[in-house]
Amino acid sequence: MDPFRGQGGIQMLLTAEQEAQHITSGNSGSNVKRLEEETETKINNLKGSASKVSTEIVDMLLKHVTSIKV
Repeated sequence: MDPFRGQGGIQMLLTAEQEAQHITSGNSGSNVKRLEEETETKINNLKGSASKVSTEIVDMLLKHVTSIKV
């Protein structure tokens, strides 16, 4: 059994893993940026929706809290 053959195979695997990490890290950066942009858009949409209904909710709560049932 050739001892260098095993080491060569391990070296090939390490090289392939390093190349894969390099490729993945390049894609993950763009994925992170895209996800951040999508998250920011969703947060802004939620804030807009909340501001539209917040006065209605406050009025509804005040009505229920101040109403007296006999």
